[in-house]
Amino acid sequence: MSSSIKFCFLSIYDGEVTMNGAQWVVHALRAQGVDTIFGYPGGAIMPIYDALYDGGVEHLLCRHEQGAAMAAIGYARATGKTGVCMATSGPGATNLITGLADALLDSVPVVAITGQVASPFIGTDAFQEVDVLGLSLACTKHSFLVQSPGRGCRASWRKPLRWQTQAVQARCWLISRKISRLR
Repeated sequence: MSSSIKFCFLSIYDGEVTMNGAQWVVHALRAQGVDTIFGYPGGAIMPIYDALYDGGVEHLLCRHEQGAAMAAIGYARATGKTGVCMATSGPGATNLITGLADALLDSVPVVAITGQVASPFIGTDAFQEVDVLGLSLACTKHSFLVQSPGRGCRASWRKPLRWQTQAVQARCWLISRKISRLR
């Protein structure tokens, strides 16, 4: 295993700016009216945290991932907007599950973004690898894992935020977003 880590870049032309995948996620959130994200940082999700620094979306640091999910629920209830929470891979992602189940049962619109191990290591019991997609199916309306950048990534990313505004029964989704590392 090489010690050099390459970031996953998604080349998207937006006016005169080309963005990497993490910057694009922040841009897509902002374009959908998201102005606040609750979360707890960790290695697999750090590229998105780096993009948040200049991205125009406020991040509120929580002491625990479950607290981030609950804060997103409270935010959604209080503002009528979609609540967004973030966590790293493995235990960070599993700590969001209780909040997502609560959001689903109470019909509160929440989007969760988690990190994931690099694509070649999925299914190998890598450090902090967990089947987030499988775990989230029972407590979300829609879950997906993006393993590589491209048009499919852009289309699948827009769906959850569009669904949030289309129906009263819109619930919550867990988005396992592998932004950080490719070999």
